[in-house]
Amino acid sequence: MKSNNKLDIQENRYVSADDYILESYAGLGYQGKDFTEFQEFCSYIDEVKDLARVESMPGVAQDLLTTMQDDVWKFYKMIYLSNSPEQIYYDVPILKYIEPSAFVKVLLLMNVDHRRTIGWAITKRYEFEDINKQLLEELNWLKSVRDILLNEAHQKKGKNSGYQLDLFTQHYLKKAIQNLETKNNSEIDA
Repeated sequence: MKSNNKLDIQENRYVSADDYILESYAGLGYQGKDFTEFQEFCSYIDEVKDLARVESMPGVAQDLLTTMQDDVWKFYKMIYLSNSPEQIYYDVPILKYIEPSAFVKVLLLMNVDHRRTIGWAITKRYEFEDINKQLLEELNWLKSVRDILLNEAHQKKGKNSGYQLDLFTQHYLKKAIQNLETKNNSEIDA
């Protein structure tokens, strides 16, 4: 099923996959759910689904970048912890799969208000210490985005656009990076 892209790897945050698989299917309970073989089979299914989910991330990340370009508020809802049903990536390190230069290219094409919304979404994404443990993989991505933006700001020094980019990195990215570095340092010390 995995090799034929027939696995359903959609995440449902309200129903545990283990509970769903181990208890029943189509309204019918399993007779042998306590057998070791059945539990091993369920573990194998979980492993294959996790592998398929990881393999799909680059394509999903490109879809997310398109969403960012087309609907900044939907992007915001997708990457930030909220009560929105669209919050599917709030604890998934999906941004690391977006090429930093491609992200910056889309960001630079946005008007100032949309750019500010993206900055706010990024800052808010990393404000929860418990979630940051799962997002640590995005630290290098954030630093790369920051470096590209600072280079752009330097090239446009003395212009309003250069000032805006510098402000974006200082106001939004700096805080996000600091929050992840704090979590990273506490992980190292533990």
